Amino acid sequence: MAESIYAPPIFPATPASDRRGKAMAEKRIHYRIDPNDESVTLKDIMKLIQDIQRQHPDLDVFFDGDEYAVCSRPKKSKT
Repeated sequence: MAESIYAPPIFPATPASDRRGKAMAEKRIHYRIDPNDESVTLKDIMKLIQDIQRQHPDLDVFFDGDEYAVCSRPKKSKT
């Protein structure tokens, strides 16, 4: 996996709202992926997600298909 295929980390996004108008938790975009780059595999994306999860166990890390990016947000407390 070549590092040049990813944009540099981006600062935390401002909180967004969903279609119902409710505020969503703060989402941070870690890496944007070029949708036209056919050299990026699902395995590359999963490795990025796992690496971020290891570094930040307090975050839920996921792939956002609308943003075409690996993102995270703080985990919800179980209380």
